[in-house]
Amino acid sequence: MPSLRQCTAPWTWLQIMTDGSVRPCCFSKRNIGSLQNNSIEDIWNGEAIRELRRYIGQDRIHPLCHNAPCKFIQGMDYNNVSPPRLGDRIFFGQYAVGSTYLTKGWHLQEYWGCWSKDKEAKISLPNTDNFLNGATADIALRGLKSEFSVSVSVTTSASETVTSEFSHFGNFLVSIPIGKEIANLPSLDITIAASHVLSPAQRGINNDERPIGVGITSIHIHKPLQ
Repeated sequence: MPSLRQCTAPWTWLQIMTDGSVRPCCFSKRNIGSLQNNSIEDIWNGEAIRELRRYIGQDRIHPLCHNAPCKFIQGMDYNNVSPPRLGDRIFFGQYAVGSTYLTKGWHLQEYWGCWSKDKEAKISLPNTDNFLNGATADIALRGLKSEFSVSVSVTTSASETVTSEFSHFGNFLVSIPIGKEIANLPSLDITIAASHVLSPAQRGINNDERPIGVGITSIHIHKPLQ
């Protein structure tokens, strides 16, 4: 796996967005300044990017890089990853940070995400600093067969269940309002249940004999749309 120390982005370039905001690279989704308020020299020599350089020199993941889809972050050991925050999109592909939240019933991750192997598969997201309070979780799922039922249950003190039908190799999004009841719980526990668990070979798709229920690509935690 690549070492984070191999990343040279904070020493070689910056990304300037159309609104003047500045990011340390094209993979980061967080700003380190704005040309509306600071000069490019001030941002280049500012504390935010200097701290990022220190983290990289220590082979540590800085919050600016959290969940970045680059080879350095996606290939890291995630024991030292910062907990998820509001606005994060958590990916479940190979080497992605989502692996730390898959608790039961999943196959090994693939480049795009991960298949469930049991009728029920579980995910647990830590509710660090109560960041989930009143948020919405958009769960990106994938199916192998038409006329195939999937239910997504989010366990807070008041559960929400959404059932959706999807087509062969279809991708779809399930949006779950989390609610303020999560405030007293340490984690958001998600159960994804498939009505059938069959191998692609049984479905006549290919020779893969693994039992497969439903796939997950990502979870986006955000404020509800107004």
